[in-house]
Amino acid sequence: MLSTLSAHEDSRELCDEKVRDCVHDLRAALERADLDHEERERLIDRLCVCALPMARRVAARYRNRGVPLAELEQVAALALVGAARRFDAARGTDFVPYAVTSISGEIRKYFRDFTWATHVPRRLQENHLAVRNRTDTLATELGRRVGIDEVAASLGMSVEEAAEAERVGELYSCESLDATLPDGTDSRMQTLGASDSDLSRVEHRHQLRRLMATLDERQRTLLWLRYFHQLSQSEIADRVGLSQMHVSRLLRQALDQLRRQATESYAAAG
Repeated sequence: MLSTLSAHEDSRELCDEKVRDCVHDLRAALERADLDHEERERLIDRLCVCALPMARRVAARYRNRGVPLAELEQVAALALVGAARRFDAARGTDFVPYAVTSISGEIRKYFRDFTWATHVPRRLQENHLAVRNRTDTLATELGRRVGIDEVAASLGMSVEEAAEAERVGELYSCESLDATLPDGTDSRMQTLGASDSDLSRVEHRHQLRRLMATLDERQRTLLWLRYFHQLSQSEIADRVGLSQMHVSRLLRQALDQLRRQATESYAAAG
């Protein structure tokens, strides 16, 4: 174990030494009047290659936070390139602290802008992190579980703000509907209910029953035979002892009355 740690420290020191050499060469080149653009780009590329292990170390600090390490290393590498291009070697400042700060900032920005499943305002994200970290700190200091009111008082927030910040964490990630349940049987999609077309008919049937009660018995009988028993007007006429034209007229009057009352009812409800 000690030998591994020693090798890691040697590797880190070697990386930092290479970075310092690259910065020295870049600074010396900038002092020359004949430095062209291609040579400057070559020196910056060399600096990025030498500093890449450092960028990976910074990315490793943010592992196990829901984002693959390889993805964080890509973000760190891009941030390193940006830091190297912005770095002013002529000022004589140290590149390593500057690059580490820039890389850490870009990784935190990546977590803030691209890893949340639902868009959450930056203020709420920051409050959520503050509440979560303070909850862990207070629980460690007090040796017990702390309430949201204690966390709010410690942060100078209202209880409502702290509670909202705590709930925001539920929006960080979403489970796929295709994912299997803990028992490994079905997917979540298979447990969801389907749309029931008959549900919309319940209200319509209730409305129709109320409207039908306003008709007289003969009108209700004619409508029942025509639309529930699917009899033709001629068949209805034979059954009730009326002419087909009379049946047609009575059906039309009944339907007009139902339509008018339904329209008035919906207008009153709206």
